[in-house]
Amino acid sequence: MSKKNRPKDKLATDADAKGFSHNPFAQLLGDPNAPAPKAQPEPSAAKTPGEPVALEAIAKIVLRRERKGRGGKTVTLVEGVDSLGDEGLEELAKRLRKAHGVGAVVEEGTIVVQGDQGEKLERWFGDQGVKKVVRSGQP
Repeated sequence: MSKKNRPKDKLATDADAKGFSHNPFAQLLGDPNAPAPKAQPEPSAAKTPGEPVALEAIAKIVLRRERKGRGGKTVTLVEGVDSLGDEGLEELAKRLRKAHGVGAVVEEGTIVVQGDQGEKLERWFGDQGVKKVVRSGQP
């Protein structure tokens, strides 16, 4: 159908138009002096910090450097912390990430820290109250 042959029926878009039964902007066109409804703030689920991991209770932590099976990348394994449980390991990995600015994940009861972080971790665990920190796999 060419432009000349199209019907010239146009729909009226004003407020009194019969073709439209619902005007989504009707509330906006209402009384401008009416007070706006008060919005109720949603109570946000405040994250309660869990109990900090008690590192003083751990007698011995072994820090081991490893490259095997990591694509040539060096990682530091934190062993001897499996007594903390899954949540405790995740919390400790999070604390290590924040304190040292490195990646740290939990793998099978061991925390894997990216890079050769043995010296830093040894000092940090000592400051946290761990009685004995052993470093193995050092050149």
